[in-house]
Amino acid sequence: MPESARIRRGTGIKKQCPKAPTGAAADCRAQVTTLHRQRAGRALTLVVALAALAGTLGSLGYLAWWLELFAHFRPQYALSLAIGGACLLALRRPGVGLAALVLAAVNAVPLMHYYYAPPRGAPGGDGPALKALLANVYFHNGRHDPLLEYVRGAQPDVAVFLEVTPGWGEALRTLADSLPYQAQAGEVFVASRKPLLGLRALPLSATGAMAVAFFVDAGAGPVAIIGAHTSWPLGAKIVSSTSTVGRKRSHRATVSPQPFAVATIRKSR
Repeated sequence: MPESARIRRGTGIKKQCPKAPTGAAADCRAQVTTLHRQRAGRALTLVVALAALAGTLGSLGYLAWWLELFAHFRPQYALSLAIGGACLLALRRPGVGLAALVLAAVNAVPLMHYYYAPPRGAPGGDGPALKALLANVYFHNGRHDPLLEYVRGAQPDVAVFLEVTPGWGEALRTLADSLPYQAQAGEVFVASRKPLLGLRALPLSATGAMAVAFFVDAGAGPVAIIGAHTSWPLGAKIVSSTSTVGRKRSHRATVSPQPFAVATIRKSR
């Protein structure tokens, strides 16, 4: 039986090579080590290729709704490419290893603003500031107290809560001592220190979800606010509906004489 075939069928160096420190044994161990490095290199190259492909597809989300789904996992792509690239460099595959590290940086750079955002200055204007809070409470989260304590500590002028269940609605109503003006449409709950002027519930077509629109007097004039929870982009119908809602908001912002704010988080389940 050829030496190479015998080595490939083994499961480890000790089982494949003679124990005696002879030249043949050393040569056998070298062959087995090389074989293992080759296998590891092929596996890592496959992982790197899949992560690179997924990241590329995520960058093409503007072409089709289903491609946008790949954009949700950039941290995982960056980590996989970084680890894979470092391991490939250690296995002396510099071409693929360096390419993986470059692609890891390409996937990581768009995430940097989440961690290293430059400090923002105070908004322009001479009028009083309006402090707004947006929170997705999550349907299956039953821990009410931490959020209620946070809201009381933050002391917002207006707050919008998403994915509000009946249980969460009951808990949020206890904020009436600081946010007495409250309303709910579907899973969107709003609360304010000042009256909710022009309050309206807006159905989001094709999804059954609701949005809440209202004005709040900020002292120097009313501020228009829409609280909405758009659906995740699964299916052309939902994507079209979400895009239509976005266009309507943009149009409203451009034609409204009042300052305009949108509170929204896309569903990500």
